[in-house]
Amino acid sequence: MKIILDFLPIVLFFLTFNQAEKRADEAAALANDWFGFMMSGAVGPKEAPVLLATVVVILATLLQVVYLKVRGQKVDTMLWVSLGLVTVMGGATIYFHNDTFIKWKPTVLYWVMAAAFWLSPLLAGKNLLTLAFTPPFLAATLCLLLAALVIGWRAFARFGAAKPV
Repeated sequence: MKIILDFLPIVLFFLTFNQAEKRADEAAALANDWFGFMMSGAVGPKEAPVLLATVVVILATLLQVVYLKVRGQKVDTMLWVSLGLVTVMGGATIYFHNDTFIKWKPTVLYWVMAAAFWLSPLLAGKNLLTLAFTPPFLAATLCLLLAALVIGWRAFARFGAAKPV
């Protein structure tokens, strides 16, 4: 259940983008009517799909946090970081009508994770990478690596090799 909840905003982002791209004129009208107050100008058909998908991913991530809080569950630090990045980078994307900001979100997230790995021995006295490969975390680490390998293999089998641009 947790993995579905974790990937839900990403899936909704791509579904929204895909559908809005197919109907770009309708998406632009929808974006102007519903979200025009958040944007710094009229939305054109070319930029509407990414702007609508960005609004959806921000709302979906926010709803994830609300859902976990209402159920009395702990919200992972990674989800808080992701919510912050999605809100800031997505807000910049919406305001400036520039999809570069939302595209930078994964890169900034990786920078934050790298900084956590780099600074963990200094701040916490533990190396996170060493901790991941010691029991009881070893089993979880191996399961995650295996799951990533299976997902990659299934994606390759389904979509084929990457095509040059």
